[in-house]
Amino acid sequence: MFCAESHEMINLIKLAMDAHLPYTVLRDTIYTHPTMSEALNDLFNIQETLCSI
Repeated sequence: MFCAESHEMINLIKLAMDAHLPYTVLRDTIYTHPTMSEALNDLFNIQETLCSI
């Protein structure tokens, strides 16, 4: 992952992986604005939509 503020997203995803959390925890989390991590809501909503097709 290479983007502005990517360290913030990498640390968050790594924490979730270490804790064995499902992606839905990241999807349903409320993130502060403005941060890059708030895009995780949209990313995982897309993932859920594609998997349900």
